[in-house]
Amino acid sequence: MDANIPSRENAHLKARLAEVQEANRRLEGILRASQRERFGKSSEKLSPDQFNLPLEDAELAQGVLEAAQEKAEAALARAQGEEPRKPARNRGHLPRVERVIEPASTLCPCGCSEMARIGEDVSERLDVIPAQFQVLVTRRPRYACRRCSQAVVQAHAPEHVVPGGLPTERLIAWIIISKFGDHLPFYRQAGIFERQGLHLDRGTFGNWAGRACFHLMPVIDHMKVHLRAADRIFVDETRFIDDGTLELDTNPVENQIRPIALTRKNALFAGNEIGAENWAMLASLVATCKLSGVNPVGYLADTLRAILDGHPRSRIDDLMSWCYDQASMIVAFRRHTLLPLDDCLYALQPSIPHLTRSALHRCLQRHSISRLPEIEGDKPKRQKFKRYPIGFFHIDIAEVQTVEGKLYLFVGIDRSSKFAVTQLVGIVAEVVFRT
Repeated sequence: MDANIPSRENAHLKARLAEVQEANRRLEGILRASQRERFGKSSEKLSPDQFNLPLEDAELAQGVLEAAQEKAEAALARAQGEEPRKPARNRGHLPRVERVIEPASTLCPCGCSEMARIGEDVSERLDVIPAQFQVLVTRRPRYACRRCSQAVVQAHAPEHVVPGGLPTERLIAWIIISKFGDHLPFYRQAGIFERQGLHLDRGTFGNWAGRACFHLMPVIDHMKVHLRAADRIFVDETRFIDDGTLELDTNPVENQIRPIALTRKNALFAGNEIGAENWAMLASLVATCKLSGVNPVGYLADTLRAILDGHPRSRIDDLMSWCYDQASMIVAFRRHTLLPLDDCLYALQPSIPHLTRSALHRCLQRHSISRLPEIEGDKPKRQKFKRYPIGFFHIDIAEVQTVEGKLYLFVGIDRSSKFAVTQLVGIVAEVVFRT
């Protein structure tokens, strides 16, 4: 055992503890600021709903704190050899739905016979199905040997943003985009859920979003590194004009700020420091998705799932939104064609030149389609090949009757590489192949 492992574990735990203490200190500051707003002498009286808006940042911060604390406790339990405790449960692209409106009668008025169909008129209208919630049921069967009754196997339970909680990663992503992309505060979202018979308050939404922020921090950190490596950065301030590579205006950054101003007007202020940081983080993810032309809900859901499944930080660039569109194309191609890995690679490389075999395999694994589905129906019985020494060819010859007369079909198979060669010949010679 490496003697440096305990010291590294201690350093890791100390860093986690410092994060939790800092988050706790900032959360206390949020509460004190809220008390001053509520009970201070010169406090501005807000409507109850308006007062809820800054408090959402506090609940979001609480989610960050709880997620950090849970991760620190789990790391400490692993270091001590214990099992981490389980928390208490608490239009072309759109599908078509067709309907056919038949006449009341297709009998000819003259009474001769049934009329024949000679054509049709088709119209298309946009329809909507209101947000429909569903319950995702996950079953993990256990298997045991009937003979020895000792060996038992079961798939590991996947990690979630809210351990043992109600929401899926896609639901959390939808709530985040509704607030930070569509400017719909949490308390209004709670009303939407209420109409579906789901009684969830804004505090719960804030907690869920805060936990997502905690897990998304590696993505944001990598985005900052990528941003700082640029030759120039657009900012909302006066620019020096002695550099010919700089733009004469700040329109690009202004165009990204204007949509966020709608939320600022609705919420009046971010509420506190950590709330502003989380707001900036999630708004940055949403804006980057829009610039990359990807669906932010799908991106956030898949990114959270990948992080929870242990995506390594050394390959964090794979989780950037500007790479997500390529991943979506790969997944759609695989599901539509069901081609093997190498065939997918050769077909996709003209469109994605930098795609490697390992990167393709990781992408398919991340979306749980690395294995082709089993073909339904009766399967032929597997036959075992005869054993041949490595380095020898397996040779077979068959007579074939053609218009040119009798020919011989020669087949050679390398038993080690599975490489096969066939040739139609007119004369058969006795040949022995060796490598």
